[in-house]
Parts: sequence; structure tokens; C-alpha cells
Amino acid sequence: MDDGTCARLAEAAVDPRLGVAPVETSRRFVIDFSAPNVAKPMHVGHIRSTVIGDALWQQRFGADPAVVLEDLAAQESLAAFDYQPLLIEGGDSRGIDVGYLVRGDQATVEGVASYPAPEGLTSRPPLVITTTVHLEEGDRTVYVLNNHFTSMSGGEKPTEPRRKAQAAWNITLVERILARDPGAHVVVMGDLNSFYASPPLDLLREAGLHHAYEFVEPERPYSYVYQGVSETLDHILMTPALYEALARVSVLHVGADYPPPVPGDPSAQSASDHDPLVVVFRLE
Repeated sequence: MDDGTCARLAEAAVDPRLGVAPVETSRRFVIDFSAPNVAKPMHVGHIRSTVIGDALWQQRFGADPAVVLEDLAAQESLAAFDYQPLLIEGGDSRGIDVGYLVRGDQATVEGVASYPAPEGLTSRPPLVITTTVHLEEGDRTVYVLNNHFTSMSGGEKPTEPRRKAQAAWNITLVERILARDPGAHVVVMGDLNSFYASPPLDLLREAGLHHAYEFVEPERPYSYVYQGVSETLDHILMTPALYEALARVSVLHVGADYPPPVPGDPSAQSASDHDPLVVVFRLE
């Protein structure tokens, strides 16, 4: 560990705010891209999140993903927060879909729509929600685009053009939102099946979106471990105004660092081979 990191850790250890500057009036707003394929009870670290985005795999669950989301929201540990399950089934041959749990006591869902890209670019189209987040100083509108890009199972280079095109489609959707609402808070997130330094992520950044990991540079969190190598495949990017309100970025390591789960284990540990990425905003 370098001297700079040691110094920051030492400062954080004695700072009750962990380096986050106070504001006169604020409320925490948490967005979480959960571990893809989660079907176990949610970890306590999730239950503060206002918006939880997820990817669900029907073949793994043996059940309708929409029903899985409903069951998650109905858990005793979550029921008090009035989480609203949102999912529109796509055309993926393996039954993989993206969905949300939105905390009803903090936000109201104003709209949800799936946006298939032209020419059958993806069988898992972006799922876009419009939410009104209720703050003490007034309501704020936040748009969230949840994705599951094409995997690298066919090789990184052969499949990269499709992921680049999927990133470009997200940019088009963001531009449409900003054309209607120039100051909009917009989030693009999901299992983008792309490394942090890769052409699909470069496209999103070149379009003006900020990656959550910019907030913690030079540190680089990871959300996935493949053959002993830690990687980042899960991402949250946002428009500049929302990035300015970013207060914390963390990864909840409950999957990638652990062996496969023991059959019948109901805990969140190893619920997925990906770890949830959590971002916290303080909106004045």
C-alpha cells in the first residue's frame, strides 16, 4: 500500500464523515447495481438503497424473474421499505432480464419502459425508469437506464463491436432525455460485460458521462473475479450534475471473493459471482 493511500486511511479513521463535506440541507439517495442473478434474500447492505438495479436469469432461478423480484420485495427485512418490483421481459433465449426494486417510501416511479435497439442489437434492451425522489427540500427527478450487455463468452474482441453499439444506443437514449430535460439527473448502469478501460466504456465517457470509479481514483474497485484475476464488469455512470452530488462509492463483496455457495444456504454470500456496486448521492 503506497504512502498516499495510508495517509487517506489514517485521515478517514478519525473523521466521522469519512471526508464527505457537510451541506446545509441534504438527503442521502442511494443507487445500487445489485449482483446479477441474485435470488437469495437481500443483504442488509441493500436495504438503504433507493433504487436497486438487477439482472435476473430465469434458467438459474427456475422461476419467473418478475416473481423473484416480488418475492424479494416481500421479504420480512424489506417489506417495511415498500420496494416496488419492476421488470419487462425481453427476448433473451436464456431468460435473462433486467429489473429494479425501487424503495416506495423514498421515491415514486413515474414511468418504466423497455427500449429495444434497432436491428435486434440486443435481446436484453435497456430498461428505463423515471423516478421522483422525495427530499426534504423538494422532489427531484432521476432517470435510470439498466442494462445487461452482450457477454464476452465468444471472445472479447469478436463480441466488442456489439457492446460498443449497445453503449451507443444508451447514449442515444440519454441524449433524448437531455433534449427534453437539459439538466436531468441520468444514470446508466448494469452488467456491461466490459472492463473499465474498454471501448464501450470509453464511448460512454466521451459522451459526457462520469464513471462512479472516477470518484475513488486512483483506487479501482472490483466486482468480479475470473480465474484469480479481479475485474470490473459492473458499472454505474451518470450525468455531470449528478456526479457533483456523489458522496460515496463502494462495492459490497458478498460474492466474488467466495467459493460457490453451499446448497440450501439462504444467506447473501455467493448469491452471485458478481458483487453489487453502490453509489450514494447527497442532493442539496
